[in-house]
Amino acid sequence: MVNVFKKVVRDLRDQPPAAPGGFDPAAVPRTPIDGQRPEDVRRANLRFVAETLEAAGISYVLVRADRASRSVVAVTAEDGPATVAALAASCAGTNVTVGLIRESENKSTIVMGESLAAEVGDQIDKLDLLRVFRFYADPEGSLAYGRDFACDVEFWRASADQPGWRSAPRPNVLSTLIVEDELEPVEVVDGDRSYPMARAFTRDAIDDVTFPIDAVYLWVDGSDPVWADKMRSHRPASQDEHAGARPERFRDFEELRYSLRSLDMFAPWIRHVYLVTDGQRPDYLSFDDDRITLVDHTEIADPDYLPMFNSDAIVTWLHRIPGLSEHFIYVNDDCFFGRPVAPSLFFHPSGLTKVFPSNNQRPLGPVVAGEPMPQMKAKLTRQRIEERYGRTLAQIMRHTPHPMTRTMLELVEREFAEETESTRRSRFRRDTDMPPDQMVHYLCQILGTGTRGQATYGYVNVATADGATEFEKIVAKRDRDVFCLNDAPESDHDEPDAERIAALLHECFPVPSRWEIPGR
Repeated sequence: MVNVFKKVVRDLRDQPPAAPGGFDPAAVPRTPIDGQRPEDVRRANLRFVAETLEAAGISYVLVRADRASRSVVAVTAEDGPATVAALAASCAGTNVTVGLIRESENKSTIVMGESLAAEVGDQIDKLDLLRVFRFYADPEGSLAYGRDFACDVEFWRASADQPGWRSAPRPNVLSTLIVEDELEPVEVVDGDRSYPMARAFTRDAIDDVTFPIDAVYLWVDGSDPVWADKMRSHRPASQDEHAGARPERFRDFEELRYSLRSLDMFAPWIRHVYLVTDGQRPDYLSFDDDRITLVDHTEIADPDYLPMFNSDAIVTWLHRIPGLSEHFIYVNDDCFFGRPVAPSLFFHPSGLTKVFPSNNQRPLGPVVAGEPMPQMKAKLTRQRIEERYGRTLAQIMRHTPHPMTRTMLELVEREFAEETESTRRSRFRRDTDMPPDQMVHYLCQILGTGTRGQATYGYVNVATADGATEFEKIVAKRDRDVFCLNDAPESDHDEPDAERIAALLHECFPVPSRWEIPGR
């Protein structure tokens, strides 16, 4: 049954088979996205279905499917004909489309909603569910919403073998066979209204991540003259340390704006966002919303260590953020969420962290004077882990959003006190610094507080000749859970195509986050 369901989902997500009489999805008028996030579209589809059923006097309950991006309502199979008629009437004159899915026969068809009744005909007994949605599109770019955010209407049939029980047409998070008493409604709130949810599905399932998860960003505006003067006044004279103060380390393509857009679009379950800065404030963000807080370095670091221009040093203080949840995701502003992701991508329901090793391996051998900073830091990190835990590291960590816990960051501070102190004293990056986020991920695996996770991932160095072209492919496909746009020149002449990168960022994430000031 699960395999059949996955194939049907693929059929409807990609180019669906034509219905009798012909159906061309490309010919269906697109509703402008007009600032709507995926969660808004999902809720709009749910509201449309719920109001249609309520107006027709058809009882329904919400159930929880095995994917969070869709809503699912269940009606009795006996109400199937009335449901089809009501939806067909409600869809008349609209651009609502409906997928007709027959799980048992592995068949799917898509029709304009007003053609629903004629298409179903006398085949209602063979129909398992309807997928109701509109196609949305951004007129200026490639962003589109469709089937992934639909509201599914399932027909639950009376069990032939067990009187008083109902069977679902496909798997969900709990069971496909439920006693009718467990389908009694309980009011739940989704967005700006309440809905009746089947009592069974108000329970926390064993696979649910139920604890709060926050996001933490570090940000700097390198073009700020006050900040730039402060940086220059503290910049070390030695060339080795000066590498950590190169201008590109603080170059800003407004990545933060678009990273926050990606988080708001595709990770709406984040409880709170903390933006850690050095006396700066992005002029396009409002901090009146109760889900975002500006945190100054002075609020978390001891005064003796300020100012800091070294992200490794700043990360060692993150567990001191007031109000920060135990579980959080540290997000560099050059990292982005590429499509809807669930909390389970980053944490286990038990609270264990998931880490994302790269296929690239750490170099073995001793530290060599004058070698590139990333290679030297990798060797020193391996050496520290070997000395403390007798384990040898093989792979480096990907540039993804980093799942972390306050407890593990505190552990790194205690277990590597000398290295932490040395890193905090490094106002600018040095090749001897300890990367605390990576140490957290290695210790999670060694101590059993984390495991390897799986995420579809993309990495682009925008400072290379083909960087913008690689980014263009990511925007076109939109098939990555997360991706990184790194600005790491490979020679003194590498300059990113800033105008093209900015245009692609806007095409990828055209919807302002809830924290942006309109018009800024």
